[in-house]
Amino acid sequence: MPMIYDLARKAGVSPKTVSRVLNNEPNVRQTMLEAAQPSIEHLDYRPSTAARLMKSQRIRVVGFLTDRIVT
Repeated sequence: MPMIYDLARKAGVSPKTVSRVLNNEPNVRQTMLEAAQPSIEHLDYRPSTAARLMKSQRIRVVGFLTDRIVT
């Protein structure tokens, strides 16, 4: 499965530009969009659902390790 870095390398643009195109962000120049879009289609890129879930969820965990507790 191709990654954003593979798409960027093939298109000759930055990974951030590919990310902006994939997320339909408004601040992408038309020339960059035209450069990235064919690579996305040619490599048949599909976003990873698992990666999106991991990135979007916030987990707040505090760990505490000790070899003894004194009261």
